[in-house]
Amino acid sequence: METILTELISLPIFMNEFGKQLYIVRKHKNLTLRQLDELSGVKFVRIGRFENDKEQPTLEIIRRLENALGVSFEQLENVSREIKELYARFVDTLIYDRNDLNQYIELINKNRGIYLVNSQYPIILLILYIIDIHKNNLAEAEKIEEELEKLLLANSEYCQLYYEYKGVRFYLQEHYEEAANILTYAMTIANNYKQNTMICYHLSMVNMSRNIYIEALSYADMAKKGFVEFASFKRILYIEGQIGSIYSQMRRFDLAINKYTTCLTVCETLDVSPTTKALFYRNLSWIYIKSGNYSQSLAYLEKAEILDPENIYLRMYKIWCNYKLGRYNTARSLTIQYKAIEENKSFKKRFKLFCELVYKEGTMPTLPLLKSAIDVYDEFAAKCNFELMNFYIDIVIDLLKQRDDDKRLIQYLEMKIKINNEINQQRNY
Repeated sequence: METILTELISLPIFMNEFGKQLYIVRKHKNLTLRQLDELSGVKFVRIGRFENDKEQPTLEIIRRLENALGVSFEQLENVSREIKELYARFVDTLIYDRNDLNQYIELINKNRGIYLVNSQYPIILLILYIIDIHKNNLAEAEKIEEELEKLLLANSEYCQLYYEYKGVRFYLQEHYEEAANILTYAMTIANNYKQNTMICYHLSMVNMSRNIYIEALSYADMAKKGFVEFASFKRILYIEGQIGSIYSQMRRFDLAINKYTTCLTVCETLDVSPTTKALFYRNLSWIYIKSGNYSQSLAYLEKAEILDPENIYLRMYKIWCNYKLGRYNTARSLTIQYKAIEENKSFKKRFKLFCELVYKEGTMPTLPLLKSAIDVYDEFAAKCNFELMNFYIDIVIDLLKQRDDDKRLIQYLEMKIKINNEINQQRNY
């Protein structure tokens, strides 16, 4: 496959469809121009002119080339149309979130040999690239980015979709500034309303992670307008949930609760996955954790657990709520039950902190415990994650109060004020 990719990249972007196809098949057969000359009886100079769109072959010459290469150019043209139709269906799959990505993988694997020698094969690569990103196979996706950029350069629609999902890849890797820049660039490549709607959807997510809530809401509104026009009901549901998350981070809890509650009502009428519904319950639970209503938070977690019992956030929230409600034995039991969390790189420090808090409750906080809390806070401060900075700085402040460490307490209280000032600048949008 790497050889074919190299040959495709070397094709002049002005080469016509027949010329491209002739060139690709000849290279796939490992034939030089002179060798194809000998097999077909068509002079190698003329074959070169056909490939470079400097001369159009007659029907008789096409038949001679087909016989020599063992292919039908008409059939290859049909496959080209099939690939383009496959691409159109795939774009609709993304817009309507049809959850049938595995069917595309099966179809491509079944026909890979036919697709590989077709001039539209870069479209197949683009589809596989996007599926890898959806499945979080980011390292595999990244491997073919350089080739895809060159292969798709001549087509603005395909190029736009590629850059959109390259931006999504950066977002999933938590490189939010790069993601924002790439997605913004993707918006300028083509005037494709469907793709621009999806780009707005992704830009909303990225800007929320950048703590730029007004822009996040603006992009969410644009995405919602597009999804309504396309009657993409699942995407409307997701963008409403996204708006709820933005409100939650802005600490406009009443608006966030309203959005999530509406989403759960809509879930009853749509064919959504249990994990999607569980997410809305967990998000409601998180709001009540932030507002200090731990009993209500647990009530929503019970509903989420029925739908998605293995979720790490669910388990962490359960430990925290029981700890804050003074149910220390239950909290300790949960840390044992969920011990596997410490193997997760993203949650290891947080889980360790929760365990230390639960087991050392009732005693003077030790310096190692305080250091664990500060380390977790610093992790999110480095990412400018205001949401989790606010949560973990409260833990640090509480520990400093218990230790009567007034000097550092003042320092962290000032830091908390700065965080909240940043959020409040956009809260009254």
